[in-house]
Parts: sequence; structure tokens; C-alpha cells
Amino acid sequence: MDVAREVVSRTLASVGIEGVSVVGLLVLPVVVSYVHKASKAGSLVAGAASTAAHDAKVIALTLAAL
Repeated sequence: MDVAREVVSRTLASVGIEGVSVVGLLVLPVVVSYVHKASKAGSLVAGAASTAAHDAKVIALTLAAL
């Protein structure tokens, strides 16, 4: 972590950006990764719920026809 912090600090200093939290910049990719994983899991859950709702409708219609 110290090596990454030093690299980011030197890069920001060479570009001329000041007042930016190095730790904040290092944490952003981790946050983006977790958000992406959560959205993917949410999409899978929504798909499963849609399939379950469709199956329940088919079962209800089949039972109603009997």
C-alpha cells in the first residue's frame, strides 16, 4: 500500500494536482469493483425472480384449467 501511495503521490505532484487524497484515489477502484459485483448479483436475482413469477403464473393457469 505504501508503494502504491508513493507512486500516486508522485504522479499527482508531477501533473500538478494538489489537495487530492491519495488514499481516496486508491480506494475508488475497489469501490467500483464491489459496486459492479453487486449490480451483477442484483441482475441475477431479478432474473430468477422473473422466472419464478412466470412459473407461478403458468402453474396457476394450469390449476385453474383443471
